[in-house]
Amino acid sequence: QGINGRIGSLHDNSVLLLDAKKGIDLWGLTEVKGTDSRVQFNAGTSFYLQEGGKIIGRETGAELKATSAGSLNIGSGSAMTAGARFDDSSGSPVAVKTADNGDVILESAHELRILGVITTSDGMELSSGSDREGTLGFRMAGTLTSLADNATLVLGSVEDVHLEGDVEV
Repeated sequence: QGINGRIGSLHDNSVLLLDAKKGIDLWGLTEVKGTDSRVQFNAGTSFYLQEGGKIIGRETGAELKATSAGSLNIGSGSAMTAGARFDDSSGSPVAVKTADNGDVILESAHELRILGVITTSDGMELSSGSDREGTLGFRMAGTLTSLADNATLVLGSVEDVHLEGDVEV
């Protein structure tokens, strides 16, 4: 099922939860507002945040989570942003912290591929299983940024890890 448009919440402690028996393809904007709000996508076969797709939580305690029983892809030109925003006033986008404790959690039973941008004000947990076609478990050719002091980035994979992008923790 493809989703294009806007999915959002407005209040503190809100939860956006989508459980799909099959795959999730996401194009538009998903945004949680309010402190300690979270979004969680659970895909039965695959999860794909397509080009231009955004998952955002800018307030304190935002948690952005996607899990997949198959592959999980954060596509080129897409973004997940927890506790941060981008300032373009200098002509180039610069990540700016908007709130504390913004986390991103991505869990894939097979390949995890990040070609887009993930920015947090706290931690990231990224884990992958085995690739059905080969030995690649985790491929990162995008950008991972944490704006927190003493930040923790946890990468876990039972297969090969290929880091081709930028990591700033």
